[in-house]
Amino acid sequence: MKKLLSFILAVISLYCLLIVPVSAADAEVSRYPGRTSVYYLSERYGNYEYSLNMVRNPYYQKYYNELLNYSCQVYAKLWNNKNNKDYIRRYSEQYLDLPENYCTLIFSAPEKEYDSIRDYNNSILVRYFDDENILYVSDYDYAAVVCIPDTKAYIVNKIHELEFIGVPFFTNNPYEMMPMTGDYAMGDVLIPEGEHNYDDSVTAADARFLLRYVAGLEEVGAEKQFYFCADMNFDNKINAADARLCLRTAAGLEKLSYIGYSYFQFWNDTLGVIDYEK
Repeated sequence: MKKLLSFILAVISLYCLLIVPVSAADAEVSRYPGRTSVYYLSERYGNYEYSLNMVRNPYYQKYYNELLNYSCQVYAKLWNNKNNKDYIRRYSEQYLDLPENYCTLIFSAPEKEYDSIRDYNNSILVRYFDDENILYVSDYDYAAVVCIPDTKAYIVNKIHELEFIGVPFFTNNPYEMMPMTGDYAMGDVLIPEGEHNYDDSVTAADARFLLRYVAGLEEVGAEKQFYFCADMNFDNKINAADARLCLRTAAGLEKLSYIGYSYFQFWNDTLGVIDYEK
């Protein structure tokens, strides 16, 4: 079995090196010719020129329930009151001003019984949003992440059940942001043995690990940098195309590219239980 697995990986590796390259230039990043970094300005800032929004990244696709749960805990501990309508109105006027605005919505508890929390959330969302603008619907909390066009900013004021609106998956005090800046190598997906951090380089070990992950032979926990740096062509998927591009980068056949953070970010998402002292 091990010999067969080694043979399959070897064949995949050879294919990856010889096949016509699938580079980041073929994806959305092609709008920025000559740049070696794709600058990621998260949440509402992710729609400005020279930036990409990562809210559809596989990291969020996998952990949206946990992240929304944490956002609800933060809201309950630090913000929760029943007089938020004025705040929601001001938010819609001041912050929903881009063609695409990604937001977390937190709803009040239902007045009647539903089969599931997800059904309740969807019963609200379908009244105000098109399917393509509903990104993540919580299975366990009265919350969701949606995309709100600037032309429909007013819609949030019409949602009777809406208690709070904020940036997607907020994980800290809504008044604060966690500083995180710097560039991270696309394809740097493996922390070297004996180290505690990524080493900002792409090696054969990174490519091998990503190949094995794509083949379902490796598991990755809630390591945000892995999911961001593994999506090498920025198509919100992690698949054979990314593994191929990582391998070619490690072999020096593709130029090393970076994802850059030049603004205060919610980088270190928290998935655990909040325990703030009252």
